[in-house]
Amino acid sequence: MSNVKLVRESLAGLECPKFNDSAWVAPFELLMGTAYSLLAAEHHGYSRRDGRKYEYHTRVRANIADVLAEHAFSPFFPDRPLFDDWVSGFYFNAAEQRIVWAADRLLTAFASLDCPCGRPGELPGHAKHSFAEVWKAASLRLEHVGTEHQEDLSYVAVLLKQSAWERHHSCEMAFNADTVLSMLRDHLEHKHGYTLAGHRKTIAGPHVSWSTAAPGVQMEFLCAAFSLLCHTYNEMMNWHAGARDRVLTALGELA
Repeated sequence: MSNVKLVRESLAGLECPKFNDSAWVAPFELLMGTAYSLLAAEHHGYSRRDGRKYEYHTRVRANIADVLAEHAFSPFFPDRPLFDDWVSGFYFNAAEQRIVWAADRLLTAFASLDCPCGRPGELPGHAKHSFAEVWKAASLRLEHVGTEHQEDLSYVAVLLKQSAWERHHSCEMAFNADTVLSMLRDHLEHKHGYTLAGHRKTIAGPHVSWSTAAPGVQMEFLCAAFSLLCHTYNEMMNWHAGARDRVLTALGELA
């Protein structure tokens, strides 16, 4: 199945929250933004990018500011391949971020909400929790739902496996198809300096990390992660469709 087809089919099966103040509005909006970003990235040829053809820095990065300043939103670009290389990466980066945010938001909601049976959330209070705490709390909630209610939330279980947390190291994680979401989170923290690791480097030797994987491989796994999140979202919402959020999601806040 092509990347575009997988995204479109996953998107078509996504259920809209039943209420404006539903606890599932925020994940829904994040998934909409992810889908658009993935489709736009593929439309501009992200999977076909080939850094071996030329030096990205001298050809694209050094010229894109002038191109955008003169021709932004114009149908006539003096160098369409240059623009496509830049804008496909722009949309792909947006998809990466929204994938991680959506996964975190889903797990946080799943762990924080009171269970339909009345059991309090596994993350009580309003304090900011680390992702490790969220992951452990979501695992407890999954165990409760399976043991006490005999509900098989199989996609939630896969999401937890894909998001398995671990301590950060001085190098970016090696590519691991079994923990894609954990690898993505580690990559974004490394790329944007969210941690205090300081001098983190791409992993040395023959190993491949997310940042050094081929664009086609990155797109394939990111689209698969999006599909997983869509199924997980539907599964969680069916588990507790009536869950309400304390704060309304503002119009366009998470687009």
